[in-house]
Amino acid sequence: MRTEIERHILVKDSQGVAVVDTLPEPCRACEMAHTGVVEVTRSCGLPGKRRRGSQSSSHGSVFFCTNDPDLIESSRLFKRELAGC
Repeated sequence: MRTEIERHILVKDSQGVAVVDTLPEPCRACEMAHTGVVEVTRSCGLPGKRRRGSQSSSHGSVFFCTNDPDLIESSRLFKRELAGC
């Protein structure tokens, strides 16, 4: 049985207001506690292995988390996806 690929994104504008928000409720605490490092984790609000990361600029911020096996295995691919958010 294959796990459905999930991509959760939170985009905030420069004032911290959510512009795009696809985070399920269990991900809220993870996003709040995240340090900005791109990392692979098993200790978030959802089961299984995931990769998460964020980036910020003067225009706002993006938090991205996924269980996509290709993005979990390659930080380069993950960072490319994160930059495209």
